[in-house]
Amino acid sequence: MLNISFKTYVDTLKIANSFELLLKTDDTISLISEKVGFSNASSYSKTFKSYMGMTPNEYRSCNKYEKMIFMDYERLLNKRMVK
Repeated sequence: MLNISFKTYVDTLKIANSFELLLKTDDTISLISEKVGFSNASSYSKTFKSYMGMTPNEYRSCNKYEKMIFMDYERLLNKRMVK
């Protein structure tokens, strides 16, 4: 067991799935939020920021080294399990 709620687990998967879209497409944040299953861009941005400590647009503008640091999925899960 992961000791996290189902919603937290699903949100973690959605955020993880959004990384590739942020990195490899020029899709708007609104379109990405829709593609990964959030009800709106505001909800996606708030959830992304709670996991990553920055907005999707801020993440998109990070350099390659910074992105590799933030891509630590285990860190994401551990952060959510503590709350």
